[in-house]
Amino acid sequence: MRGALVLMPPPPPPPSQVSEKAFDVIVNLAKAAGGSKVYVLHVFPRNWASEAGVRGPDYHKNEFESRGRKADVEVFWRQAEEEEDRSVCDLVKEMAENSRIHFVAMGSFGQSNTGEGDAIEVLGSMADSALRSMHSSNVIVKSSSFELEEQRTFVFATDHSDAAQAAFAIFCHNVIQAGDICHVVYTSKVVEKTTILAAYENELSKKDVDEKSRCALVKINEDDNVADQICQFARKCQADFLVLGVSGYNKAKLGSVSEAAVKTATCTVIVVKDPTESWSHLDPPQATF
Repeated sequence: MRGALVLMPPPPPPPSQVSEKAFDVIVNLAKAAGGSKVYVLHVFPRNWASEAGVRGPDYHKNEFESRGRKADVEVFWRQAEEEEDRSVCDLVKEMAENSRIHFVAMGSFGQSNTGEGDAIEVLGSMADSALRSMHSSNVIVKSSSFELEEQRTFVFATDHSDAAQAAFAIFCHNVIQAGDICHVVYTSKVVEKTTILAAYENELSKKDVDEKSRCALVKINEDDNVADQICQFARKCQADFLVLGVSGYNKAKLGSVSEAAVKTATCTVIVVKDPTESWSHLDPPQATF
């Protein structure tokens, strides 16, 4: 499975810390899955040469290729110039599809890029657009997320829908590795007991995950917000990653729980798109980041 980092039109040098963190995250995921290469997708301003303090695409290419060598991965650089009648997200989507990329990572400070006042949103406009329109699954790296340690902690949130089950299969095949900690959380306002978590436990046991891993049913009150409960669970677990499966991503809105969880989580969020929608135009998913 191929992974890529999105490098936005650059601020004054050096590259933003959140872009560097996103690069480290996609490298971590790629190497853990046995890969040795990543793509960096860069959209640069048309008038960058005339703007004081702005470095050109060659500078950033050299910068990330150097980071790749230090991390012992090969960096494949893809770039596009901003176009007046196309959004940055459209350009990134085109590069991702041309390179047949399954996972696209991007950093999120939580600052709105719309220019409408100084309102702070949890996602920037690029990350928000990517969640809705890209075929590729997304890795949203928050500026508030932990620095990754050798042992990674995942929280996989499921409602046991078809999309969630497909996402869990992809997650087990391409992301989770032996020795990782993985907690599966199933939230419900009506279910007191369930047997569905046994299937998740069985699959995790095949991956030889850390013994601290667990599958939990979280019973919540009628007035509780499901997304808030998922994010609280992730925080209590000190999760490095929250993993969600979604379908219907190309509509105006994501599912309400997925959308709220992506926006409110403080850790990195991996949003796995329904493969029947997102990967129909790609090769069958294989663990080659």
